[in-house]
Amino acid sequence: MKKIVITFLMATAVISVKAQNFHFGIKTGINLSKETKTEVERQVQDFDKEFRKGFHIGGIVTYSINKQWELEGNLMYSQQGYKEHLFSIENNRTIYSIRSNYINLPIAIKYYPLEHLYIEMGPQIGFLISKKHKIQGEGNITKYIPLKPNHIDLSLFCGLGYKFSNNILLEARYIHGINNTYKNVALSQNRNIQISIGYMF
Repeated sequence: MKKIVITFLMATAVISVKAQNFHFGIKTGINLSKETKTEVERQVQDFDKEFRKGFHIGGIVTYSINKQWELEGNLMYSQQGYKEHLFSIENNRTIYSIRSNYINLPIAIKYYPLEHLYIEMGPQIGFLISKKHKIQGEGNITKYIPLKPNHIDLSLFCGLGYKFSNNILLEARYIHGINNTYKNVALSQNRNIQISIGYMF
């Protein structure tokens, strides 16, 4: 019985220490996102797509390995897409925009070269919820719209952040898509810059 009690107390202590290494939080911020030109668009237009403003919001869970290394996972809603300024035959300017709504799951490994400053990098998988286009302006614009969006988005990211002593954090990430955003058109990939503010409980 004494051995069982000792074993139970040791297991409880280990679980308690491990639990102390986990921390939870929330973050939100702005996106500056765009998509690279599709194979078709590269043949018919010379200008690039522009960044579209959006936002992201979600939860944070971190695991502290030691004082300098940390793992972080996020569950994020992210509003992405792109914007273009087009001209019709009548030379009227039209703004064409795409809004893509994703649920993203990034996993970051974070390194603290200083006490509060960290560098991070890792992979991200995104799940497309919806993709909608909008046309603002005058003129008769015919726009090629692929019919088969890719509902899985794979990306790599890197970033820089600072965690204040009151558990508030500021963070910037660059997210680079590595697969096509459409199934039936090549070369279109997501690009996203995220500026975030967060709070760890």
